[in-house]
Amino acid sequence: MILQNLTKAIRDQNWFAVGVEFLIVIAGVVIGFQIQGWNENRADRFEERSLLMRLHAEVVGLLEIQSEEYALNEPRAQSLAAVHQLLFDDIAPRELTAQECR
Repeated sequence: MILQNLTKAIRDQNWFAVGVEFLIVIAGVVIGFQIQGWNENRADRFEERSLLMRLHAEVVGLLEIQSEEYALNEPRAQSLAAVHQLLFDDIAPRELTAQECR
């Protein structure tokens, strides 16, 4: 329909009608690109949000694992620190406890 009106306006040499129809077509293309850009931005935000939620869940899980491992290994680290003082510092010698030997 627009093409028919455009060809008729060119035949009649109605340049104002040709210009208006040309502007209408250009405006439609620009609006289409703008809508496509908005849709892509919305999809990117949705994907970003889902990735951030997954990352948050993984970090929370890793922090829980780390705190469990820390609670498990803290007594061992304290025993090693006590043995280190006994072996390498100038403190009174004593016998190692069973836990320190393990």
